[in-house]
Amino acid sequence: MEYRLQVNDQPDFDLPVVDVLVSALIYEPAAPLKDATTYYWRVQALGGGDTVSLWSDAWTITIDIARPTAPALSSPTDRSNTTDTTPTFKWSKVTGAFRYQVQVDDDPSFGSPADIGIGR
Repeated sequence: MEYRLQVNDQPDFDLPVVDVLVSALIYEPAAPLKDATTYYWRVQALGGGDTVSLWSDAWTITIDIARPTAPALSSPTDRSNTTDTTPTFKWSKVTGAFRYQVQVDDDPSFGSPADIGIGR
């Protein structure tokens, strides 16, 4: 017995991101599915010859990769002034983080930030 599995980010299954034939009752995608995306999936049984079952009901799964909380900034204090042209930036440790990316910009929307380094 073979099974046809389809996974799609749209309920119409017009362009499935996964469309495979498998002989097992389990399947793991070869490539990771996109984060923050809801996928629809269904299965169809294929028997010998031309015997094909109806599609199963479509189920959904949402990929939601947990992210660590944002670091709390500690210094320099918000809206402070300094004459130091090389201020030291400090923040709280985030559990599970192994690196931190620091950006500085003279535009509050960070339209063209300068990456000043990755701290540990």
